[in-house]
Amino acid sequence: MYNTYVDVLGYENFIVIFYYFLYSKYYKATK
Repeated sequence: MYNTYVDVLGYENFIVIFYYFLYSKYYKATK
């Protein structure tokens, strides 16, 4: 299920979304 989810998004897109999530979480924590 997890592997299928990554395959549907595309691995590169998954990495971008993951880093964006971490960045937004860090940004909100510092603000």
